[in-house]
Amino acid sequence: MRVNITKDRYGYYDDTILVFYTYGTGERRFLENDIIDIYGKVHGRVSYQTVLGVKVTLPAINAKTIDR
Repeated sequence: MRVNITKDRYGYYDDTILVFYTYGTGERRFLENDIIDIYGKVHGRVSYQTVLGVKVTLPAINAKTIDR
């Protein structure tokens, strides 16, 4: 999932990272505007192509646990 991690002075979040995470059985999905703590290992940079054909490269984390 894409997660914004830095709150700006207007209350919006910026600085997007990718988080790779496998949900546990019966675990609630994370939704837009959820505030979470992520614990895991840095994966490095990941590049992908958007539906509009633009290449995006973001830092990524392999999350072991995510707390609400």
